[in-house]
Amino acid sequence: MQKTNFNRSQIFGYKNGIPVVVAKKADVPLVATQGELPTETYEEQAEVQAASSDFVPAWVAFDRKVLRFEGFFKEPVHESAAENFRVRRIKVYYYLEDDSMQVSEPKEENSGIPQGVFIKRHRIPKPDSATGFYTYNDLNVGVELTMYGRTFRLIDADPFTRKFYEEKLGSSINDAEDLPDNPYTTMRETQKLFSTAKGTPYLSFPPNRKYDDLTQYVEAKLGMATHILSTDKLKQFLDHDRSVLRFFCIWDDTERLFGDKRPFITHYFLADDTVEVLEVAEPNSGRDPFPTLMKRCKLPRDQANPSAGYVGIDDLNIGSSLTVFSKELLLYAADTFTTEWFKANRGIDLAPIEVDDPPAPEPMMEVPPHNGIGDPNDSLQNVLHLIAKPPKKDFVKFMQCDRKILRFEAHMVTDKPEDVDRLFIIAVYLADDTVAVYEPPMRNSGIIGGKFLERGKALVPGTDQYYMPPDFFVGATVCIYSQAFKIHKCDQYTLNFMEGNGANFPLADGDRVAATVKDADGVQAACEAKSPGGSIDVVDFRAVLSEAGVSLEDQEVIALLRKFDADGTGSISYEALFA
Repeated sequence: MQKTNFNRSQIFGYKNGIPVVVAKKADVPLVATQGELPTETYEEQAEVQAASSDFVPAWVAFDRKVLRFEGFFKEPVHESAAENFRVRRIKVYYYLEDDSMQVSEPKEENSGIPQGVFIKRHRIPKPDSATGFYTYNDLNVGVELTMYGRTFRLIDADPFTRKFYEEKLGSSINDAEDLPDNPYTTMRETQKLFSTAKGTPYLSFPPNRKYDDLTQYVEAKLGMATHILSTDKLKQFLDHDRSVLRFFCIWDDTERLFGDKRPFITHYFLADDTVEVLEVAEPNSGRDPFPTLMKRCKLPRDQANPSAGYVGIDDLNIGSSLTVFSKELLLYAADTFTTEWFKANRGIDLAPIEVDDPPAPEPMMEVPPHNGIGDPNDSLQNVLHLIAKPPKKDFVKFMQCDRKILRFEAHMVTDKPEDVDRLFIIAVYLADDTVAVYEPPMRNSGIIGGKFLERGKALVPGTDQYYMPPDFFVGATVCIYSQAFKIHKCDQYTLNFMEGNGANFPLADGDRVAATVKDADGVQAACEAKSPGGSIDVVDFRAVLSEAGVSLEDQEVIALLRKFDADGTGSISYEALFA
C-alpha cells in the first residue's frame, strides 16, 4: 500500500521532561515547521501517540511559557538634516503553546511616536518560504528576522529564555549585543554640552545667558528686559512633568445665610508652578455641577497687590489658606504622593487636620406620659406604631422563671391607727417582673381580706423605671401606687432563691456581707470585748457595727445569721466570721 503524505504543522509536545515535535491532525492540510514533509501517515502517527501514555499536549505543557528577545530596527528618516535613520527598540515574544509571535515597542515619554504593540500575536510567515513560519529554531541573539518587509535584529534574551534553550533544547544563546547609538540622541547630548550650565567651563562663545549669572547681570545693566533673562523652564518641565501635588481643601461659608462647608481639590503642577481648583460635587446638594472653580493658571498671592507674586511650593502646607476669587480655601489634607513628596524633598510631615463638624445628635422622640389607663408598655405601642402591636415578651426568661414567685410579708406605712396592724403579702413574679399585693383575712379586724393590688408592673415614684426583683428585700420600703409598704419578712423559698442568685441579689450574698464586715476597723476587737465567748448576739452585733460606722440592711443581717449561726440561737459566731 502506498503511503500518502499530508502537509501538517508541527507543534511542541512534552515527553519524559524533553520537548518533542509531534503532529497535530487537522481537517485542512498543514505545513511542517521546518519545511520538511513527514514520511509517515496520520494513522501511523496516531498509533505512536496512543502507545505513549505519558504524552502531554503542547498547550498544556507550555501554558504561559513565553520566550522573550530584545532587539531593534532602523527606521529611515527622510528630509531631515538632524538624522538619516532612527533606532527603535522592540521586544519579540514567542509563545511556545502555539508557535505564535508578537512584536511590541516599549513606550518612551515625549517620543512623539505611537508605540506599543507593533505586530499582533499570530504565526508569522517567513519571507523566503510560501508555507513556512518562524519557530524557536529561528530565534537567537544576533539573528535578523524579516517580518512583513521590515528587518529586526535580536540583541539579547531574558534569563528564562536562555535557561529554556540550554536545559530543554540542548543549545545555547549567543552573548548579548549592544544597542547601536541613535544619531538624534547623540546630537541632543552634544547640544546639552554646549549649552553649559552654571559652574562648568564654557564650550561655546558667547555663553548662554539663561545659564550664566554674569551674562544675565551684564545684559541687565545694558537694559535687557528682565522677563527675557528669566531662567529656562525646560529643565523644570522635564524633571517634574506629570508630577502633581493634590490637596484637599474646604471653604467655610457658614457665616452666610444658608451657607455651609463646601469641599474643593487643589492641584499644584510642579512642571510650571500653576494651580487648578476643582469643586467636589456632592449628591443631592441642590447646586448646579460646576467641576472647575479655577482653570489651570498661576495663582496670585494677593489679588489686590500684584507685586506679591504668585503662589509657590512654599505657600502650600496643611493648615494654610489660599484665596481664590475671594474664597478662603483651607488646606486640611493631602494624598499619598503629595505627603511622600513633601517628606522626601522638604522634610515636612503633612498631618491632616479635622474640619468636619461633630455629628448632630439624633432627634429623640418624646414619649408622652402614661395616662394611667392600662399597662404602660401596652399603651406605648400606640406611640411607636401606627397600627398598635402587642409588646414583645422575653420568652426565654418566661420559660426559665415560670412559676417562680418571691413572697414578702409587709405592713402598711401610715399614720392611721386602724391601718398600722394590717399585714400584706407582696408577690414578685420573676417571669415578667410583675408585682401583686394580697391582704390575708384577719378575724375580727373589720376589714375584708383578699386581693389588694392586681398583678402588674409597678413604677418607682418620681421615675419612669419599674420595680425589679432586687428592689424587694427584708428591710426595704417600697411605694406602690402611692402606698408605702415596709417589708419585714420573707418565706424560706425566697431566702434560698436569693442566696442562690447572689449576683442578682447582692444583699442576700453572705460572703459579700462578711467581706464588708471584715474590712471595717476594730469590729473584731469590739465583738471580743462585748461577748468574749466567740459568738455575739445579733442585737449586740448590730450595735458594734453601728459604732464602727457600718450600716447593714435587715436582709444582710439575715444573710450573716444564716451563714454563721449554726445552732439557730440568734447569735453570730464572729470567730468563724473573721477566720
